[in-house]
Amino acid sequence: MTYVALPNPKKNGLSTTIAAPGIGAGDATIPVTECAVFYDDAAGLILEGIVISRNNAVETATEEIKITGCSAASGAGNLTGVTRGVSADGSNGAAAAWIAGTLISVGFTSTLMKRIKDNFADHESNKAPKVISDYFTLYPIGASVPSSNTATPPVDRYETTTNKINQVYGVFTDGGTETLQWSHVFPNDWNGDDATLGKIIAQFGWTALSGSGTVKWVLKGKILPNDAALDTAFAAIGDATDTLITAEDQHLSPATTGAVISPVASGGKKVVFEVSRDSANDTLNATALLLEVPIQFIRTLAA
Repeated sequence: MTYVALPNPKKNGLSTTIAAPGIGAGDATIPVTECAVFYDDAAGLILEGIVISRNNAVETATEEIKITGCSAASGAGNLTGVTRGVSADGSNGAAAAWIAGTLISVGFTSTLMKRIKDNFADHESNKAPKVISDYFTLYPIGASVPSSNTATPPVDRYETTTNKINQVYGVFTDGGTETLQWSHVFPNDWNGDDATLGKIIAQFGWTALSGSGTVKWVLKGKILPNDAALDTAFAAIGDATDTLITAEDQHLSPATTGAVISPVASGGKKVVFEVSRDSANDTLNATALLLEVPIQFIRTLAA
């Protein structure tokens, strides 16, 4: 179903009457004594929710109609393009002959009630999910270190000279092959299978104790659902290149382009990440020290 706008009825609208000579069951034009009854407060013509014999003591004799036009804004005139017997239930509410003087007015009808119900149903079935961004950070102190491709101590500690500020960092030498890996389990409301909602964005916090130039960080990963082989090749997620401003300063790289994480199969929440340095395509002539990797992802909440 599709949302359909409701008419704007006239507040506290009064009835009018069918004018002489009355109407037959098949008439599509209805003469009325006061056309103003069928216009809302903004001078818009009300096209549906119109009831003939609203105050008739025999409720089963009322007839709901729709119109497409009215010949005047006020005073006597004709309702035109009339659809008769709207929402009739057999003979109950079916088109009928009505004598002059029968009441006719705008009311709250079963058609309008159904419209409201359908609009609510359309809203519930088509509403956009409520999404928010959430964050976590990968720290070298919590990383696992693949020993087979690491030539230097991959995680170390540094303390500043004057104020004794300590940092634990990953060591990424110029021309080296160092990598750090992390396992992270996303919350259940992360939809890693969705091409949009599954995207993540990463940045790289880093420094260097000397040198000049740029460093290029590379993030890879893999989603591992239940029964997935652990021995699975990583896939690229994104990369960022940043320039050394001052040695021993905190640096935060530009954000990677939002991208999904390649899964082994659908439905997984566990991700293994890997960070490396692409020193073949950067210009920093020194060791880069990785301090942290902030990750932004999307949570899908109940709306």
